[in-house]
Amino acid sequence: MDQYSIQTKQELGFMIENCEECINTISTLRKIDWVRNCFYKILLRDITTLNLKLISTKSEFDVLNGKLYEFMQDLQSFNSKLVEISQKIIEGKKQVTDEIIILNYGVMIDYLQAIQGSIQVIRNILASQNKKSQLIQAPAIQSLQLSQSQLNTQFSSNQASPQVLDLQNQPQLNASVRSRSNSFNTQVQEPVQKGLHLPEEPIQNSIGSEIQIQKESRKITVKSSKMQTTPTLQKDLQTKAAYSNAIQQVNNSGANPDFKIKINSSQKQLIKSPEKQPEEIPKSQLEPEQLASKVLQLEQDVKNLQLQLSLEKEARKDLQMQINQLKHNLAVE
Repeated sequence: MDQYSIQTKQELGFMIENCEECINTISTLRKIDWVRNCFYKILLRDITTLNLKLISTKSEFDVLNGKLYEFMQDLQSFNSKLVEISQKIIEGKKQVTDEIIILNYGVMIDYLQAIQGSIQVIRNILASQNKKSQLIQAPAIQSLQLSQSQLNTQFSSNQASPQVLDLQNQPQLNASVRSRSNSFNTQVQEPVQKGLHLPEEPIQNSIGSEIQIQKESRKITVKSSKMQTTPTLQKDLQTKAAYSNAIQQVNNSGANPDFKIKINSSQKQLIKSPEKQPEEIPKSQLEPEQLASKVLQLEQDVKNLQLQLSLEKEARKDLQMQINQLKHNLAVE
């Protein structure tokens, strides 16, 4: 595993170990949002290395529409669950425990798979259209290299808000993002040689996995019951094997040796599918120009999420300073 992923997992382990020291709602919500953004870093890196084969039994545009539909379903499911957990914390209906962080960890693994498969299929299909290939000249999505000075933000304890950060619903923050976006230095990284290699095709309706963290162990074990997949996959055994191998690769890397993650899919009631599903895109109404526009929009959304990560890193530093100050005050008393 490359150093980038090792650092991400070490930060995640630190956050989980210190979760008990969350003393208020604002701190808890910041931690939940930071877990989500940790996996966006892995997402940005792995999108460029995933090699997804096209399904040859259907037309290219039928495949594209199906992937877009799966992507929208997973996106809606993830957002609904995050809002639900955050609201319960605000209302005081759920205690601050490691279970909250573990639940978001499982959601993000499945969400990562869905986005990877969808964006790669879109790119492959558009690239295969010879006459329209000039419409997709945007660079490949890569992780952003941000200097330390560029990561400086205005976060402080006085400016904290008891809400999960959301670029779409915070006009002031969104304006700040737009004003700073031109100053970022985007560099293309060399493709990683090792890392988290996920199945070739995304898993649907698998976000009910229960993940438990056990300390003093260096291995990640996977115990799963039969998982539901998309109608086009029909590769249940192969998908589960590839999923297990992906987790095992993380284990073999030696990253974050202070805990292990055990996945058990037997309790799928932890996360329920949303009652309302998005309407399926008509398979005959998408033109190459529209598809190209959708790809560019997806790329911009991911870049915005990367920017949100940089803001959350500063918020995490501010939170740690508050925790250290509280520890000092307790020691003095």
